[in-house]
Amino acid sequence: GYAPDYVDAMVKILNVERPGEFIIASGEKHSVLDFVKIVFDYLKLDWQNCVEENEAQITKKQVSLMGNSKKLRELTGWKPAIPFKEMVRLMLLKEGIPL
Repeated sequence: GYAPDYVDAMVKILNVERPGEFIIASGEKHSVLDFVKIVFDYLKLDWQNCVEENEAQITKKQVSLMGNSKKLRELTGWKPAIPFKEMVRLMLLKEGIPL
């Protein structure tokens, strides 16, 4: 997720009347491949021409995880300000990459 969104969530948690445990999560599930595709799309490049996948190097089983921030959202009204694709765009701009 987008760091400023997570900081906003932490501030909201600090302002909750009763302390508790909260999960900060965007509610969106994305893979590294999703990230790569979005970056290359912004750069107007075909990621398949630039990225080599080697299945022999992948030793970890794929586990699909996604945080559930329902409690945080219900108690504080928090939600991410920007979607994943916009976060990727901002990351590229921060690095000085013209889009």
